[in-house]
Amino acid sequence: MVNLFVSQKEGKKFVTKTIFQKKFRLSKVFLNLLTLLTVNSADAQIAKWDFDDGKETAFPSQNVNHVSTSKLLQGNNNGMTTLISSTSPSSGYTGSSGNYNASAAALFAGFEKATSTYFEFTLTPEQGYSLTINAINFGSKSTGAGPKAYSIRSSADLYNSDIVTNSFPLDSKWYFYENKGWSISNSSSVTFRIYGYNGAGAGQNTAVWRIDDLSLNVTASQVQTFYRSHQNGNWAAPSTWEYSTDNVSWNTS
Repeated sequence: MVNLFVSQKEGKKFVTKTIFQKKFRLSKVFLNLLTLLTVNSADAQIAKWDFDDGKETAFPSQNVNHVSTSKLLQGNNNGMTTLISSTSPSSGYTGSSGNYNASAAALFAGFEKATSTYFEFTLTPEQGYSLTINAINFGSKSTGAGPKAYSIRSSADLYNSDIVTNSFPLDSKWYFYENKGWSISNSSSVTFRIYGYNGAGAGQNTAVWRIDDLSLNVTASQVQTFYRSHQNGNWAAPSTWEYSTDNVSWNTS
């Protein structure tokens, strides 16, 4: 996949758009024993984390139908810092929820997918559904020792390529970042990471990077599903059947 980005500041909001995206896909479909074709339908929704929900929490405050959404996690943190914190509540941009936010002690270094500090979450569609995500938006604050840049990547390509990149002002102020104009679709779990890097680096156990009001544009779509029996037995029992969305990889019902 090849992406080109353009970013511009609108007040206290940064908008980053993917202006070019090229994908190469090869798909093939075969009929096998018993095939069930489900008519495609799409349901566009928004998943959110404001880290409040009436209490301190890393779980989403708003979920998406037909998609399981994980709590937010912290990776490659410099020492031990509390993930959800009431220090430096978000402010200054439209929709800032204040109260709690997610924090990290970002490491000093250029970008490296295996070692750079990140926040991550995972989306898992229900059986018979695929998901498409086309925007990841969030508020962020970076101190003078915090990361100067961020990169959003996904497990779809093992975090090998940028979906979106942008820079952070190191002024300890909150800004809102809109990252849209791209899309990733998957019929299985996909994990997204927001990496922060290129900063002076935090002292151990010191939070220098915070995010809040994380939101995603997600579409859940019913997909074509194939079924076949894989053993003799009770035809009404789920264990008798396997299902596949590509007629190649099969799973037990």
